[in-house]
Amino acid sequence: MGIHIAWATKRSLFHKPIAKPANGGKKQVKLRIALPAATFYFYAFKNIKLFIMTSTPNVPLTIQCCIYGNYGNTVSIGTNNLQIGYNTPNLYWALVVDRTNLNVVENFTFSDNSDVPRQLAPYENNAQYMLILSTMQLSSINLPVGNFYNFLVSQGAGKELQRIEQIFAALNCGTWSNYGYILVTTLDSTPGFDFSGFIDNAIISTLQLIPVQVGSQTYYTPEVY
Repeated sequence: MGIHIAWATKRSLFHKPIAKPANGGKKQVKLRIALPAATFYFYAFKNIKLFIMTSTPNVPLTIQCCIYGNYGNTVSIGTNNLQIGYNTPNLYWALVVDRTNLNVVENFTFSDNSDVPRQLAPYENNAQYMLILSTMQLSSINLPVGNFYNFLVSQGAGKELQRIEQIFAALNCGTWSNYGYILVTTLDSTPGFDFSGFIDNAIISTLQLIPVQVGSQTYYTPEVY
């Protein structure tokens, strides 16, 4: 028996898909359900509960990331606004958010681009938590490398991280001195959402956190508009 639910974009709603039955298993029934916020594909089997949307409204998630100039970084989770000033450049800012209640359980900055911050270790590969990472006037020579780069990729970083790494490798710091990077991802191996920039003074990403009921628990899942 198994169940897999994914966005029409093929992104997992909650965690890694549970394996479909092997040959000889129960007959699979595929359902397609369209809702205002998304379209789901359900692979349902006998005695398996479906993941369902709740009546709880979606929560807007807005992130401002400074590349140059006097812009601070801001993360707005609904009405909860968190900020860091622009007076300390060349930083990473990490927030770990509990997906069941949107409480921020970790909030810290760091400049080491090669090692995984110790604050993230307890949450690695735990889909109850979501990482919101942004950079503050990040120098091109401080882009993620080594263990930190591998960690980001393993937890859902995608083509935008690869893009700025490729640009730096080809053009070096003499062309573009600063980069901006944002990653919003559930802390597991499912793909996240990332954004990058290097021309404008700042980049702003807009997402929504969609409440999804899994059994008796609600988990907020990030999705772009």
